[in-house]
Amino acid sequence: MQNDDQFFNIRAGQLADLDPCLRLDSDHQSEMVWQMYRSDESLLGVETFFRAVRLPRVAEGSYPREQEELLANLHQQDCFLVATVSEEATSHDEQPLERVIGFTGLHEQRWQHTGWVQNIVVDQAWRRRGVGTALFRAVATWARGERLHRLILEAPTKNGSAISFFHGLGATFCGFNDRYYTNGDIAVFFEYRL
Repeated sequence: MQNDDQFFNIRAGQLADLDPCLRLDSDHQSEMVWQMYRSDESLLGVETFFRAVRLPRVAEGSYPREQEELLANLHQQDCFLVATVSEEATSHDEQPLERVIGFTGLHEQRWQHTGWVQNIVVDQAWRRRGVGTALFRAVATWARGERLHRLILEAPTKNGSAISFFHGLGATFCGFNDRYYTNGDIAVFFEYRL
């Protein structure tokens, strides 16, 4: 699908898109992180809360999934979408080349009427141009067509930019998992009602 006023396209991902997706610059920079505070667990329960903390300098982080894990994850997606841009062909006889600049995937949990969006990745050079929002809107449209009621989005607490992005979409915090990612990072989860 051609994006309104944009110079990129969103389309269904194919097997040939997996390698370009893995090569995207998925590192992130953040001035804010969510810091977790937790009381000791007892018979009375445990209290956990998160607070946004401004860092003294911009912190850089890497994508929390290793390539093998991401590749396995993409193979299991019920909906796999990529954002692409056209590049000039090297000769007049060739068609314009297509380059992947972002992707997202959704795994259905049909019994809960929920779509689990584990990845919204945009190449660093293409961020803040509407690519992530377009990917999200396209996966949400697909989910509505499947009669899902909500989407769950995830991000590491160290990725303040992703958390801000989710808030901007209208998603609300709905939980966390300590040491969720293979690198040991905490994941925070957000719910988006369809």
